[in-house]
Amino acid sequence: MNLNIPQLPQSYVNMKPLNSLEEFTKETEQNISQIYKLQKRLNEQQQQVDALMKVVSNTQQQQYLSQDRYKYTNESERLNNQLLDEIKHLKRQLKQIENGPKLPQAHFLPPFIPQQQHPYNYHQPYNSIPMPYPILNQNPYYQYYPFQNIPLQQPQNEERSFSKFLKDFAKKKEEVDQLNQILSQLLKNTKNDPDNQQKMKSRRYLRVKHISQKDNSDYHLSKSSRYEQELREPVKIKQNKKHSIKSQEQQLPLLNQNSKIKLQPLKIKPTPERLTKLKKKLKYCAWMIIFYKNKYYQILENKAIKRFEDQHHQYDEQFLYANVISQFVREGQKLSLFKKSWVFTENKDVPNRINTLIQAADTLIKQLIIITQSIKFDKQHLSYIQAFTTNEGYLFPSHSAFVTQRLKLNYKRKLKFTSTDQQKMAFIEYAYVQQLLYESIFSMNGWQELLKPFAEPLKLFVSLLQYLFIDKFKNLQIISKDIKFNIEQVPILDFTKRNVADVKFVINNKDPKFQITNKMPILGLYDETVLKPVIENQGFTILQNQFKIYVDFIYSKVS
Repeated sequence: MNLNIPQLPQSYVNMKPLNSLEEFTKETEQNISQIYKLQKRLNEQQQQVDALMKVVSNTQQQQYLSQDRYKYTNESERLNNQLLDEIKHLKRQLKQIENGPKLPQAHFLPPFIPQQQHPYNYHQPYNSIPMPYPILNQNPYYQYYPFQNIPLQQPQNEERSFSKFLKDFAKKKEEVDQLNQILSQLLKNTKNDPDNQQKMKSRRYLRVKHISQKDNSDYHLSKSSRYEQELREPVKIKQNKKHSIKSQEQQLPLLNQNSKIKLQPLKIKPTPERLTKLKKKLKYCAWMIIFYKNKYYQILENKAIKRFEDQHHQYDEQFLYANVISQFVREGQKLSLFKKSWVFTENKDVPNRINTLIQAADTLIKQLIIITQSIKFDKQHLSYIQAFTTNEGYLFPSHSAFVTQRLKLNYKRKLKFTSTDQQKMAFIEYAYVQQLLYESIFSMNGWQELLKPFAEPLKLFVSLLQYLFIDKFKNLQIISKDIKFNIEQVPILDFTKRNVADVKFVINNKDPKFQITNKMPILGLYDETVLKPVIENQGFTILQNQFKIYVDFIYSKVS
């Protein structure tokens, strides 16, 4: 049992329970007082918000009000001025609406409506009834057209118009009569003149006569007018016309009989002044034709040269020169060519050194012949080669003076080959001199290890290979020395460089090392005078024969 509960001696029914209503009322009073407090706070906050809203609205109104408010001390004056301005503006608008927009009033003719005739006078004709046009100035957006207020023009009476027509017809008839009289007099005069009889036979006279008759017939307006005219004309004029026509038919040849009429040429007296003017005109015309033709041919040539320059190094791999040089190095190591010296310019053991040099060149050309058997040019490369090795082709821009002086161009700036040797020369300079001797040999690494030092032996070796090309085509006739050849990108070899890759470079005609390439295509190599002991050797003829075989074999891949 809970000891806090009072123990009464009587029963539990006599115990008094707790009064819960009083506590509930106390709590409700407390809650109501808190609610009132919160309502007061909310009202106060709402009043503050309303006051702030009024302040903000006043500031916005002050921003949008015009500055005219500060000009006037009283608000009544400001309002009066605003009302006056509005009244003035409304008056201007009313005047504009009354006057309407100012448009250029062009002359307008309404469509013709025939007048309706009635048996009695009290019937009003249709055209005289006023048309119900829209009321002007009814609204400011009404589009005003200049032809609305123009009254309809009534057609004139038919009698007056017919009288005018008759008068005009009479005037034209008089003119025709006068012309007929003049023509009849001219025909009479021509019978007597002997000079005019020859003129009548020409076609020009017939044409003039036909035109004059056609002009006369144009004056007649209708068949009825022509018939009335023939009735009124006297009979004598008709008889004169018949006689004149018969005389003309007798003199003129019959057109039905297919007779050819000879035209007399115009006789112009040739004077020296006219001849000089004609000569100047002809010279000027010929000069202009030649100028524009050359310009057109030059444009075509520039297109071909651009193609040659863009595709120059695109087909280098198809010659397989890397395989040729690698096979040459293997064969040279087998024959121990690189251990021997072939520098005969030192004047030591000259015959043996010349033989080794010839043997080295022979091995390279043999490898060229072997590997060219497996060469296959694609169609693009063949078209590229044929563009400068066949007729109607163009001059290759990289050709040296040695080659270009032995070629011929026509007036269209195109090639004109007279022999197959010229075609071979143009192709071999591209395939052998430029691709092998200049590009492939000096792009190979390892010459410094094989040849120590490499400069002089490599210079002699390449000079001999170049002279084989010169010896093959030097007997061709020099056709034109003034023909354009390569000046801007001339290949040259400088063997004073330490690295093999730096030996080759390109110069132009402004460089002090530049020389005309009419004796050798590549500058910087030995010429015929230095190579004379090699040329006089018996082994050189074997080299010539081997080189001819190579030229014919590689050219057969193109032709």
